[in-house]
Parts: sequence; C-alpha cells; structure tokens
Amino acid sequence: YSLGDRRDGYLAAMRAASCTPILLVSKPDNDFGATVVADALGGTEKPSAFVTYGPAETVSVVVIALMRGLAFPRDLSLIGVQEDQSPIGGIHVTARGIPSFDMGTEAVNSLFRRLLNPRMPEPSLALPFLDFEGRTCGAFSDAK
Repeated sequence: YSLGDRRDGYLAAMRAASCTPILLVSKPDNDFGATVVADALGGTEKPSAFVTYGPAETVSVVVIALMRGLAFPRDLSLIGVQEDQSPIGGIHVTARGIPSFDMGTEAVNSLFRRLLNPRMPEPSLALPFLDFEGRTCGAFSDAK
C-alpha cells in the first residue's frame, strides 16, 4: 500500500503545483533506483529534484549525483523518506521520517484497547511524517 500511496501523493502534489511529474521506477533486480537515477542524470532533460521512496534509493541518488560532480542543493535537490537522519557521506539529507516509534506505541495501545473490548473495531490511523531538516533541498530555479 505504501508504494501506491506515496506515488499517488507525489503525483497529486506535482499536478497541484502545475509541475510535470516524472516517475522513475526501479527494475526488479533490486538496484534501488541506481540505473534509472543514472539514466535520468545522464540525459538531456535532467531533473532538478528527487523525492525518494526509502533510504536505499536516497543513497543511490546521493552517490550517483556526487559521481557526476553535482552538488546539493546547488545543482540538485533531494528529499528522502527514511527512518532517521543519518548523514550519507557527511551529507545531511533533507528527509521526511517514518515515525516508527509512534507507530509501535499506537499499535500496542490499539492492541490493549482490543483486548479490553474485542468487539470494538479499531479505526485506521495515519501518523504524520517527521521533518528532518537537511542540506539537500534548495529553491527551484529555471536557470539550472
């Protein structure tokens, strides 16, 4: 579900901002986006920013961008989705964090409520992402 939800949210936000969304989908060989990122950054229409699905894809963007001599955020912006804000090669990635601790807390609280009242259904709960300020996201510029 998270793959579809994240994709659909990205597409909706890009369209709402009157931007053209570009989806880069990894091949099933589990290279974590390295091939499609390398192709995108080597093409004539280079993206100005990436939003990654998870930490492995974030690493792919950082490594390939650095290999091509690009600098964050001067040449390329990046927002990762990951568990924490561990730097990648000394680069503090701007990220939206998965609230794992809160997810665990809410899951246990839900279990306790169900044990006390097994017939009462538990509603779905969406927890907000954590905001990790980093140094990889800059202002958009058509001049890039």
